[in-house]
Amino acid sequence: MLKCPNKNCCQEFSKGDIGDNWKEFQSGYCPKCGNQAEGGWGINVDDYRTVKAAAPEPEVVDTEEIDWASCTVSQLKEALEILGLSTKGKKSVLVERLETN
Repeated sequence: MLKCPNKNCCQEFSKGDIGDNWKEFQSGYCPKCGNQAEGGWGINVDDYRTVKAAAPEPEVVDTEEIDWASCTVSQLKEALEILGLSTKGKKSVLVERLETN
């Protein structure tokens, strides 16, 4: 944990906080109080720079193999929402919408 050296702030930052606010720390400013760290942070903030991991690739599902009629309405609506289609209507309408997509 890294504590802001400014007397009026007293905010503590974890390694993740430092990585998330790296630009502010690198420039010598506290992201909480906005004041310049008096006398510096006492660490090399470059060591705390983190690179966000890329989001995992979404799983590709062949929608032609799914028996939409056996799904619940909430499952159908979730699938329609993912596909950016309307979720309005009765189950039979939702199934038809998914089968024609």
